[in-house]
Amino acid sequence: MSKEWGVEPKQAEILDELEKSIEKSIPCVDKIDWNTFGVKIDGINVIGLGFYDCGLTIFPESFGQLESLQELSFGKSSLTCNTLTTLPESFGNLKSLKELTLNDTELTTLPESFGDLKSLQTLILLSWELITLPESFKELKSLEYLDLSYNKLKTLPESFKELKSLQKLFLKNTKLTTLPESFGKLESLKTLILSQNQLNTLPESFGDLKSLQYLSLWDAQLMTLPESFGDLKSLEYLNLYDNKLNNLPESIGQLVSLQKLSLEKSSLATLPESFGQLVSLQELTLKDTYLTSLPDSFGDLKSLRKLTLTNTPLTTLPESFGQLESLQELTLHHTELTTLPESFGGLKSLQELTLHHNELKTLPESFGDLKSLQTLSLYHNQLITLPESIGDLKSLEILNLTSNKLTTLPESIGDLKSLQKLFLRDNQLTTIPESLLNLSNLKDMLIQFPYEGPLNPLNAHAMTILENLRQRVWVDGTKSIKK
Repeated sequence: MSKEWGVEPKQAEILDELEKSIEKSIPCVDKIDWNTFGVKIDGINVIGLGFYDCGLTIFPESFGQLESLQELSFGKSSLTCNTLTTLPESFGNLKSLKELTLNDTELTTLPESFGDLKSLQTLILLSWELITLPESFKELKSLEYLDLSYNKLKTLPESFKELKSLQKLFLKNTKLTTLPESFGKLESLKTLILSQNQLNTLPESFGDLKSLQYLSLWDAQLMTLPESFGDLKSLEYLNLYDNKLNNLPESIGQLVSLQKLSLEKSSLATLPESFGQLVSLQELTLKDTYLTSLPDSFGDLKSLRKLTLTNTPLTTLPESFGQLESLQELTLHHTELTTLPESFGGLKSLQELTLHHNELKTLPESFGDLKSLQTLSLYHNQLITLPESIGDLKSLEILNLTSNKLTTLPESIGDLKSLQKLFLRDNQLTTIPESLLNLSNLKDMLIQFPYEGPLNPLNAHAMTILENLRQRVWVDGTKSIKK
């Protein structure tokens, strides 16, 4: 058999034993991935093994003698198949092992010898059943990437802090209820996923994670954040979606590197005044909150490019809102806003503005200062009139005014030289300005239906304008009016 495999006799014997166990031949492969079935050989040594969907249920005790093995993966496509339940104590003898993936197993624990895997850099253990880590786990000094998601750990040992090389840690849906107080000593940690757990709170030492750049706490059941949270000076991404936070610590403003923040689906009723100190923030999501107002400091978010603020009882925007000079995309719908601040026209970089399903009755005259605006959606508000300055929106390509209370349109609407789509349905228009004929780039227009009969509110002059428009514009899906 040694000659057939071309590897050392001892290694060949182990491969033979594995083939006998699974009752099939193991093919030679060039690469080991999570879904590989095969063996990778370099010279006379086995350096990689993949056991995906091959029926393996146990590693022989001799497996630990594969001292040149660098990559090992196990997985299966069906949860009904038999799988691994234990690892042999000799597993710790795999001194060269650098990457280990064990997916969809029924491992409840790991052998104490596991800590002897001194070369291990990447460990993925999606076992679904793991409830404890051996004390020796702290000895994995070379470990850089660790994924223990979808297990039943509930907590981590205090000794977890010894994993000084750890850079990426994934603990999604592991049933965690607490983190050890020493967790903050993971000084090399850059990425941390703690989503879908039952944590309630984080240890005060959490702020000591000085290298942390990416943090997901989605649905972690958090009720509070420690004051030390603001010490995460390297943090660039923070996801706090679907937690039970009533407030944020004042120290949140100290996250000077933060670029993307999601506070979606929370119990937040206010934001701290320090929020405006997030000078690097570029993208902010505030969906499904209890916010009724924003702090005056909100306008200090000079780097903010994208803001989503929806499904909240927001009634006002601060006058400082117009100072968001970098804002390019604003989605602000399903609120209780009735007006916008006069400073709104200061949003010079704004390209896309969605303001549907609010209670807006008027728009500020400064609205025409939004020179970069390309898309404007105002449907389902309470607008009665539009400011004459709307004609100054020279870059506007799409204008949606559906479902308002407009009885007329300003003559200046004909100055929207870039306008391609205009939606006016479900208003109270009885006439339309002749200046609409000046919209040389208009391609599509939705206004009212039917055009004839007692339900048509448009006067004869408006009908004439529509007939002329329909010579070149699609009006309600057609280019001809039935006479």
